[in-house]
Amino acid sequence: MSNWFTRLIPARCGICQSWPAQALCTDCLHLHAQQAPRCRGCALLLPPDEDDGYGLCHDCSQHPAPLLESCHAALSYVWPWQGCIDAFKFHGQPALAGLLAQRMAACPELVALVRNCDLLVPLPLHPRRLAERGFSQTWLLAQQLRRQIRPGPQQAVLRHDWLQRSRHTPHQSRLPHAEREHNIRQAFEVPLRLAPLVEGRHAVLLDDVMTTGATLEEAARALLAEGCHRVSAVVLARTEKPRFD
Repeated sequence: MSNWFTRLIPARCGICQSWPAQALCTDCLHLHAQQAPRCRGCALLLPPDEDDGYGLCHDCSQHPAPLLESCHAALSYVWPWQGCIDAFKFHGQPALAGLLAQRMAACPELVALVRNCDLLVPLPLHPRRLAERGFSQTWLLAQQLRRQIRPGPQQAVLRHDWLQRSRHTPHQSRLPHAEREHNIRQAFEVPLRLAPLVEGRHAVLLDDVMTTGATLEEAARALLAEGCHRVSAVVLARTEKPRFD
């Protein structure tokens, strides 16, 4: 089956095709969903020889991100997760939100961050993009994630409208890396009525896929401009840097 995620078959694993099973069987989850050390600055897989003792890769220890306090990813954006996420976003499979949120809930660092923040902020779609897709993938992930983890001492406030898109932009995934920062510049804003509620708070941004981090940085910029005290981020999947052996 060329792209099983676009044609889900009940009781059959989408990776190994065994059945009866859920969408992904236990064996495949064990094989493909192992947690690995990641840089807490950029969420890339952290090679053992690059750990600076503070959980940062070499690049982040030398050039820390000025806007995001930390960032955590549950998965790498590779097979089989890439196909699953693409089906979720682009092929009308919102029911996959629960399965994908389970992967986020299996990441201890990610869960700890969500439990201890004040605001959980799913990155919004522009109304035109929302009309095209029919649902917001980040909103569904945020809802499912909240259902699957125990709340911390204080329950983070989850809203779909902490941020809004101030302008429509081309898909980041279709642009060269060098153009993504310019494309997303000033694309987010905090609604005026909500600005007093973000002041002095620790906000955690939630996105599905992180590639260069430009989108998350720009969203953090909008929150900090309204007086947000700290901004961190959690993502379902991280695009890894190519490695040449």
